[in-house]
Amino acid sequence: ASDIEIHAKDIIETKKMLYDSISGVANISFNSAVAGSSYYIFVSHRNSISTWSSAPVLFSVNSTNYDFSTGVSQAFGNNMVLIGGKASFYTGDISRDGCVDLSDLVAVVNKSTLFTTGPYVPEDLNFDNIVDLTDLVGCHNNTSIFVCGIDP
Repeated sequence: ASDIEIHAKDIIETKKMLYDSISGVANISFNSAVAGSSYYIFVSHRNSISTWSSAPVLFSVNSTNYDFSTGVSQAFGNNMVLIGGKASFYTGDISRDGCVDLSDLVAVVNKSTLFTTGPYVPEDLNFDNIVDLTDLVGCHNNTSIFVCGIDP
């Protein structure tokens, strides 16, 4: 599950959601959103770098449409990566400290050595239900380019 928030100056509202893994779509209504107002959208996931919309997004009623996958420019500071032609959140922030760093890499190494399996394992960066070399390489790559969150 991911946390989705809307922000003006402060957090306006937080929702937990599951998105459709085929379409990548999540439908969320925010009770506190004011029609005609703009808010940043903030996405936080169990092992990804928290990501903000590139700019405040206009809400009509209590909803809006926003697609992070159309390009890295959809994220504040272009803080996403293209994978298979779609913009994706950076993964590997196991410790949830805002950066993919050595502590995260060590966590993935430890779980991959044991070939840890199961759903919702934070060290499983590609979500195939096993922590293995693929996850380790992904974490290493993001560590080596110093991936960190960028806030507005």
